[in-house]
Amino acid sequence: MARASLTGTDLYHWIALRRVFDGEVVKLGRCWRDHGHRVPGYVTEALDELLTGGLVTLTDPGPMAEGSALAALTSSGTVRFEQLCQRAGIPSGGELGEMFVEDAEGAGADRAGRDSAESAQAGGTG
Repeated sequence: MARASLTGTDLYHWIALRRVFDGEVVKLGRCWRDHGHRVPGYVTEALDELLTGGLVTLTDPGPMAEGSALAALTSSGTVRFEQLCQRAGIPSGGELGEMFVEDAEGAGADRAGRDSAESAQAGGTG
C-alpha cells in the first residue's frame, strides 16, 4: 500500500490522538497539557474537537489531581488513530511497541556478540 501523507485536520487529529495515546495529556480548566507543558493551539483545537466528537474522554479528577482530568482514547478514538496511522504508513501503538522490543532485542544480541568478541581478544573466556 502506498504511503499517503496526512494533512490539515487529519494531521492535527493524528498529532492529538498520538499525544493522548502516549499518556499524560490532561485538561485543567480550558487548558490542555502534555507531560506538564501547554500544548500548541492547533493541538488544543484538535483535542477539543476530538473530545466533542467522543474520540477522547476525560477521567474524573481525583482529589490529588488539583482539578486536572487525564485524557484517554475511547474505542472510537483508538480506531481513528489506527486508521490514520495505517493511511500514513506509520506504526500504530501495538506495532510501534513491537518495533521497540525488536530493536532492543537486536541491540542486546549485537552488544552481547561484541562483548564476547572483545573479551576473547582481551584473553577472557567471554
